[in-house]
Amino acid sequence: MAPVVVAAPEIQHREPGMSSRHRKGKSSKPARFGQFDRSFVLRVLRNYLFSALLLLVLLLGFTYLLFRYQFETEAPDQTRQTAEALASDVTSIMINKGGPVASRTVYPILERNYDRLGYDIAILPSNATVESIEKRFDFTPKGIPSQWPEAGRYKEASVTLSAQSFCLQCHVDAGIGDPLGTVVVRNYFASYLEKWREDATLSAIAGMANIIISTVIIFCVMRALMEPVLRLRAMVSRWAKGILPMSERIEVKSDDEFGELAHDLNLTLDRIFGILEDLRGNVARQKAIDSEVGREIARLSRMAEQLRRDAQRSEAPGETSREPMLQDLANSIRRLDDLCNNLRDVLSSHEGLMKRLE
Repeated sequence: MAPVVVAAPEIQHREPGMSSRHRKGKSSKPARFGQFDRSFVLRVLRNYLFSALLLLVLLLGFTYLLFRYQFETEAPDQTRQTAEALASDVTSIMINKGGPVASRTVYPILERNYDRLGYDIAILPSNATVESIEKRFDFTPKGIPSQWPEAGRYKEASVTLSAQSFCLQCHVDAGIGDPLGTVVVRNYFASYLEKWREDATLSAIAGMANIIISTVIIFCVMRALMEPVLRLRAMVSRWAKGILPMSERIEVKSDDEFGELAHDLNLTLDRIFGILEDLRGNVARQKAIDSEVGREIARLSRMAEQLRRDAQRSEAPGETSREPMLQDLANSIRRLDDLCNNLRDVLSSHEGLMKRLE
């Protein structure tokens, strides 16, 4: 009978820290952290500035629409009232005997005054007035000629001046009730819009000054209020980058929400350290078991090798073969070796985790 040959299992020992997950060579870049005040405070200020400017633009747009609405609804009445006031001014001049002569001096003044108010005016004498003044004062009255802008939307109102008893001493060719002339007032939208531009300019300047001042105040207040958060963020950033050991704790300086946050973070770190201590103890116990299992595997391997040699020397013809028993022993040794290798992988993973947490 051929001798029984049982090969002792080849035990492969894996180095700690070389599990399949670690052997892939996967590396991760350190996380990048920006400054807290650049990523939050300035972002809040930027959003505030954008919102405030948008609100200011919307306010100016609303006032513009309101001015357009007022021009369509209120400008006609305002223009009519202005025309009546101008007619009253002209009548006051006509009461005096020297009114026609004085009008040549007063009319330019009236024109300038009404122009400052945003109105274009014209005083148009009638034929009876022209003929009477030429006979009585030996000059041709021109009033205020109508020199209107070439284009533009406007509201117009006119008032006819009728002759009264006191007018007949100068207007010799006119009778009571005859038309002596017409005053015309135009309110152009461009002049009306100029008022809005002046108000809008003042509002914009005041609004921008208010926004700038409030932005500076908000920035200072937020910097003061966010100081505890800035300290928390600096500590967490140094922990994440590995600059500060995890044994360090945050100093709690207040009993508000930020102080509670720092306290809770310290408690979280304490729990992590407790878990690390438990994990470290488990790793130590698993290492001891791995060492003991390794020694038993080596002893069994030596026994299997010795049995193989003894079987080759002492097995007699017709004696029951020991090959199945030896084969089972070799398979058991291989399974123990695989379990030992798996245990080393777990230990390697735990050690890597502890190093990262530390």
